Amino acid sequence: MKSLFIISFILVTSLLFVSCEKKDENPTGPGVQFNLDPQLNKVYNFQRWLLDSLDQKREGPFYFNERCAAKNLNIGGKNDAFLSIRFENQYNIDSVYLRAENGKDIYEWMDTTNFFFEDARLNIKHALQKVLKNYVWVPRFLLSKGNGAEYVTLPKRIYTVQVDTNLFFNVSLEVICKNEDFENISVPAGNYKAYKVKVVIKAEIFIPQAPQPIDKIDFVQYYWISDDLDWWIKMFSPTVKSSLFGILAPGEIEELISTQ
Repeated sequence: MKSLFIISFILVTSLLFVSCEKKDENPTGPGVQFNLDPQLNKVYNFQRWLLDSLDQKREGPFYFNERCAAKNLNIGGKNDAFLSIRFENQYNIDSVYLRAENGKDIYEWMDTTNFFFEDARLNIKHALQKVLKNYVWVPRFLLSKGNGAEYVTLPKRIYTVQVDTNLFFNVSLEVICKNEDFENISVPAGNYKAYKVKVVIKAEIFIPQAPQPIDKIDFVQYYWISDDLDWWIKMFSPTVKSSLFGILAPGEIEELISTQ
C-alpha cells in the first residue's frame, strides 16, 4: 500500500514520465465521449472488501474516502494535474499525483525513486508485491484511444530483487490497458453509466541468465469511471496467484458509497 507517501512526493523535484506506446495503431470503434474535471475538495466515500481465493467477499467492509486536494499542479511541464488524497484513518494516508489530458486521459504517479528489499529474503511474496503494486508509475486510463482500444501504458522494464545472500531474481513488468465500453453500474451511492477500463500489470520472474521465466503473474484491475461524477466509482481486482509462491495478494472490491 502506498501509505504516507506525501513526504515522498514533496521530496521528488523532477518527475520523469514514461511515454505511452500504442499497441493497436487503429483503435477499434469511435472515440469515447467523455470529459473529466474533478471538483476541488469534493469527497468520495468508499467501502472496500477483501476477497477469498474464489473472489467472494470474505472480510470487510473497510471504509475510506478520496478527494481532489489541489488542481492545476505542474507535472512534466503541464499545469493540468491534480493531487488526489486517500484517507483510510489518521495513520494511513495515500497521496497520488494525477494528470488529465484531453479531458480524460489519466496519468497516475506513484513513487519509483526508492526500492527497499531489506525483508525480501524472509518474504519473497512481500518483495514482489512491493514491486508490482506499489512502485510503478502508470497511465491508468487513456480513454481517448477509442472504444475497444488496447494500449501499452508502461513499456517493459526490469527490476532486480535479492531473495537470498547469493540469489537474485529479475522481475520484468509491462502494463497494458484496454477500453471496454460503457456499462450501467450499481454501487451503494446509486446507479451510474460508467466507462470500464481493464488494467493488466504483466510480470515475469527470471533467474539471471536463464532464457525462460520461471513464473508469470498478471495483476488485473477493472475500473469504472463516471463522467457525471468526474471520478471512478468502482474497482475490482481479482485474487493474484503465482505458481511458485501461491496467493500473492487477495482480491479486492471498492465501491462508492456517497459524495459530499
